Amino acid sequence: MPIGVLDTVGGDLPLPLGGGIAVGVPASDIDVLIDRVPFWLAIDADHPYERATAQWQKQQSDQQPEAGEQSLAGWWTRSQMSFHFGAGLDYLDTNARPQEEDRLRFKTSRNVNVWTPGVVRRLNGAVLERAKTAQRVWVEPTDDGWVLAWDTGVEVYDGVSWTSRDYGTTQPIRGFCTDGVNYYAATPDGVWSAPLSGTATATKAYTLSADLPMCLGWVKQRLMLGYGAGVYSLDVAGPALPAARMTHPLPSWSWSAFTDSPSGILACGFAGSSSAVFRFELTTLDDAPVLGPGIALLSLPLGERVTSACYYLGSVLVLGTTRGIRINAFDSFYGTMSLGPLSVETEAPVTAIAGFDRYVFGGTRVAGETSLVRVDLGAPLDDQGHYAWAPDLVMPDLGTWTEAPTSIAFGPDGRKAIGVGTRGLVLETDAPDGAESAWLQTARVRMGTVEDKYFTYATLRGEYGTGAPIGVSANSPAAPDEWASIYVATVSSERFGLKPQPQEWIALRFDFSELAELGSYQIQALPAGKRQRLISLPLTVSDYVLTRSGVTAGYPGYARERLQLLEHLDEQGVEFTVAAPALFPEAVRCVNERLAFTQAADVGDAQGGTDGILTLIVRTTA
Repeated sequence: MPIGVLDTVGGDLPLPLGGGIAVGVPASDIDVLIDRVPFWLAIDADHPYERATAQWQKQQSDQQPEAGEQSLAGWWTRSQMSFHFGAGLDYLDTNARPQEEDRLRFKTSRNVNVWTPGVVRRLNGAVLERAKTAQRVWVEPTDDGWVLAWDTGVEVYDGVSWTSRDYGTTQPIRGFCTDGVNYYAATPDGVWSAPLSGTATATKAYTLSADLPMCLGWVKQRLMLGYGAGVYSLDVAGPALPAARMTHPLPSWSWSAFTDSPSGILACGFAGSSSAVFRFELTTLDDAPVLGPGIALLSLPLGERVTSACYYLGSVLVLGTTRGIRINAFDSFYGTMSLGPLSVETEAPVTAIAGFDRYVFGGTRVAGETSLVRVDLGAPLDDQGHYAWAPDLVMPDLGTWTEAPTSIAFGPDGRKAIGVGTRGLVLETDAPDGAESAWLQTARVRMGTVEDKYFTYATLRGEYGTGAPIGVSANSPAAPDEWASIYVATVSSERFGLKPQPQEWIALRFDFSELAELGSYQIQALPAGKRQRLISLPLTVSDYVLTRSGVTAGYPGYARERLQLLEHLDEQGVEFTVAAPALFPEAVRCVNERLAFTQAADVGDAQGGTDGILTLIVRTTA
């Protein structure tokens, strides 16, 4: 506050001192007021008045996995040199769950391949090979092509052309699978079978009598049927169904998937808000494998359903659920399994699961559009069971699809075939589709502190140029759902500005042209908080002072009382007000940085008391 507000010095003081501090001196005759306590300046060559910028950068130490973070030219820096530990990271430098792998992760992406360390490029495109309007579309690989099924038809591709097959009935297909030689179709009136080769009409193997929920699977060299609440092993001749291996006690129970386990068969199903996985053990009797009864293996959290499943790499059960993807490891010694965490949380059910190489792929929706997600089983993120993942192949037609993928299969070269409900069969191409957008969004970068920063510069490195640029956009706390275009990068290693505004964090999005590749990026920032000042005030401290108007003021002990007051403020570490109109026009709020009192003369026998120079160094706080 300006000193002129006070006519005289007085009022309540933070420390009750004997004798009182007020001396009846007009405010205009006081050099410095510290929390309403008067002092007079003692400026001379030996005791100058000083103002300086306080240290505004924290001490920097290089503790990051990449050498050189926060150590060059005074900048705060963050960089990433690879993205192959996948998506799902909100903040690049959070301390909530610090992991070295987090420096190789990002927030999310669309249509880019992040799985080669140090390289991000576009994924291959996709094309609608066979248009079908059915709600469920199945695709399975054959020796030289694909077999495709939907509710009213079966087609086989032999590497040259597609041919239609007669699956034996006019009833709709409710379940479908192959054993590599034959295909099997379940309909309301039966289970039908025909060879994949040739053009023979399917024959009825088993008779069914009602349009109940159905699921077929070829598992452990036998055909499994989920029909209503029952599970059947179709390993004896029909046409009558054999006795059920298990009938769930809930009549509304439906079976959604069959898959292998190390020593038997797993059946997944649900009813209402309940869902579980059951195990059927294979034992040997008279040298023949015998399937045992169903035993509950896993129960899912209430409200989460198993919608697809895949036993993969001989050790894990991958479950697609209504909430995402869970990776569950078998205990080979005890034959048990614990439910793994959600490695991927999705906005829509994961309605198809399949594996290739070290990856598993789930069919779902990402950001509202039909897409795959990929999980890298070779990249665990922690010891709780989370794995690296990222959005994968997108469907054709510029992201207009929202339907559910219902099956995923792979050709010999790893290219994907996807059955999509009401759309048909989608095949992965062998080159990127330049018409589809492709981008990667980084996690939020906040330099490990919530203090505002000026995010000033960025640098990209990779394989791109004028004909294959990378567009750079940014968002911030002011508009977290909006992306502002900043730069079009055409020269690798070029440094460009980020149009800085004071903000807690920044996130970047890189938009890839068809041939562009990104290797790394770096962000440079500076603190954006108001710079603090260090003010050094030399003050005379004595019992009696001569004011600027020539008036003597004070009383015995006046110096000691004021010195004790300042030492009390120093000990408490509290804020206080300093006003010195002759030096700076407005009062400032401060904390004490250093207090030093020097007294050159001996008090003598007469105990002349305190009389010296007080140097007060304060740091402004506002």
